[in-house]
Amino acid sequence: MAIPQIYEDYLINRPIINLASFGSKIGITRFFPQVASSSAAIKQGTLTDDEKKVYKAIFYQKTLSKSMRNEIYEIKANVALVNSLGKPHLPILLFISNGEETGWNKNTWIEAQKSYITNIPNSKMIEVDASHYIHNISDELIAKESKSFLNKLP
Repeated sequence: MAIPQIYEDYLINRPIINLASFGSKIGITRFFPQVASSSAAIKQGTLTDDEKKVYKAIFYQKTLSKSMRNEIYEIKANVALVNSLGKPHLPILLFISNGEETGWNKNTWIEAQKSYITNIPNSKMIEVDASHYIHNISDELIAKESKSFLNKLP
């Protein structure tokens, strides 16, 4: 989960982001098909061949689009807003990935997740040995545990 604590020290390198975006716009990403092919969505084997083609087409056309860049540039402001609101007062079922493909150290990632959910009543965390794209990898576990969690709520 992208909790505020994770992004507090996040460095946003605008020149690199803009350069990568420009490269994507002019089609340079097409010269590196292994980037699209190495995504969790492709590697997990849950997509059909047609869906993989669509995924790759979208990847090549939309990587670091204006909307994506704006999302990156607004991370700090969004973190400040979320922090100002405090933690939610409702039960949370948090699936914690192993931190792979997040860009953060595994222990930093996991401990930040655990710290965030601590003291939130009726909440539960489940550590899963899966990368950032946990929803592609452990979808059946997520479905099963979500149903169980919801059925146990007061």
